[in-house]
Amino acid sequence: MSSAKTPKLFLAGEVTDEMTFKVIPFLQENRRRKVEIFINSEGGSVQQALQIYQLIKNHGKVTTIAVAECSSAATLILAGANERLAMFETDFLIHHGSEGSNSRKETWNNETKYIRMVEIYKSIGIPDDMLKLFMNYEETLTTAAALKYKLITGVYT
Repeated sequence: MSSAKTPKLFLAGEVTDEMTFKVIPFLQENRRRKVEIFINSEGGSVQQALQIYQLIKNHGKVTTIAVAECSSAATLILAGANERLAMFETDFLIHHGSEGSNSRKETWNNETKYIRMVEIYKSIGIPDDMLKLFMNYEETLTTAAALKYKLITGVYT
């Protein structure tokens, strides 16, 4: 759990380039320390979320904590840590996404991102049948459901 000396980063709002540019220096400055990243986000850019996910994985000593809302691309950021916590009454949304495509290249990029998202969610233990349901229907999960389906590993106290 949290201690006063544990470095903390608060990510709120839409997942954008700016959010990525907050994470990079924070993790570099604390590369040898255990850190906590609090997330309250409605989602945003899947590409940026995948970048942040990889930064968290590479650091290896990150605990992510979902606060209030952790939807769409934000759940990918959450999934980057081995220890994934949530406060009570947090809402989660895992889904396919709705990035439109106008070209063959955009369609391919969206399909590649979808495949990567599925790989990430499977790697943290979300059962295939539930993952298929979550990805195809926009159902909000409670903290209890997120714990049951292994999106989070515990409740933040």
